[in-house]
Amino acid sequence: MTDRCQNNRSVFVRETSQEQGSGPDPNVVAVILAAGRSLRMGPKNKLFEKLGAKSILHHVVAALQESQISSVIVVLGHESERVKNDLAREDVTYVMNLDYEQGIGTSISAGIRSVDKSAKGAVIMLGDMPLISAKTIDKLVHDFNRNPRAEIVVPTYEDQPGNPVLWSNRFFPQLSSLSGDRGGRLLIKENSDAVWFCPVESKSVHIDVDTSHDLERLRTTDGFLS
Repeated sequence: MTDRCQNNRSVFVRETSQEQGSGPDPNVVAVILAAGRSLRMGPKNKLFEKLGAKSILHHVVAALQESQISSVIVVLGHESERVKNDLAREDVTYVMNLDYEQGIGTSISAGIRSVDKSAKGAVIMLGDMPLISAKTIDKLVHDFNRNPRAEIVVPTYEDQPGNPVLWSNRFFPQLSSLSGDRGGRLLIKENSDAVWFCPVESKSVHIDVDTSHDLERLRTTDGFLS
């Protein structure tokens, strides 16, 4: 399938082969940022805290593996061996970020630099967003494939942007050059013409686990996502 968009400057064509929900899309991969120290959680590493039977990180990996994403890259740093043990039975690829203490930009850079050159896009996923579903991921992939202008696909819930964000490979060089604590937010601001807002049905795109309070609220609040 080919989608075409024409304006007074150019004609852009993106080859697409997948419909929403039809199976893995070889064009789109995922990068999970799992290298940080979780300082706001105190001595605990939030990625290994349990929600039900699974760790927070395991929920993230499971959602991606149930989606159309073709492969999952996990960026390691703090407690890297523990991350590997937690995901020992999962089909993921690891990349080590030796500079993880310098900030999230270094993890984005390490992850994107490890993406196969054939990939047309990558979902950058925070490791502490355990309520993201495969349905939400697939909506991002669907919009990316069906809309040639969708080069930075940002999920929105009630008109408010969230995460994860799907990036076209056009932005891989910029993402690979990130450093320190600079994430992708400034790139989104600087390239507003490439941003495609993707409405989703779940507030999970706004929910991450930064503190013990966040974690307990997820564990104990009935109907938190209703």
